[in-house]
Amino acid sequence: MVSRGVVTVSPQPRPVDGPFSQAAFDRWERAENRWRRERRRALWLASHGIDVGPSVIHGVVVR
Repeated sequence: MVSRGVVTVSPQPRPVDGPFSQAAFDRWERAENRWRRERRRALWLASHGIDVGPSVIHGVVVR
């Protein structure tokens, strides 16, 4: 027998039950999205010949 009940699915991933609150998960998710945008932007600029690497590496200013 096949169940034909309606299952609601949220488009956003939700944390499993654990030690983190929903607010903490949302902060982590926003930070993760920001890091992804930064990596994509750096890749796009590099593909156009623009270096956006770090300006300080191990305490030494790189120019």
